[in-house]
Amino acid sequence: LQQAGLAGKVRFIAFDASEGLINGLSDGSVSGIVLQDPGSIGYQSVKTMVAHLRGEEVAPVVSTGEHVATQENMGQEPIASLLNPPKFDR
Repeated sequence: LQQAGLAGKVRFIAFDASEGLINGLSDGSVSGIVLQDPGSIGYQSVKTMVAHLRGEEVAPVVSTGEHVATQENMGQEPIASLLNPPKFDR
């Protein structure tokens, strides 16, 4: 879109955040970023597996916390934390 001169003129929705996409969200060239919630994915996965192993019925589809970041909500929680998750040094 940038090369074609259409950045900001055509709605662009991305998946998973990167530095370039977050910058694009800030400057308006990216309309939104669909974000996953890794903490929720892990929690729901373990919870569902435990239920399955106990012989309990589990739903065929489990929401794991999908979010859409926009220029308007990128500074609000939980979006801000999903765009810039804490980094751990080993």
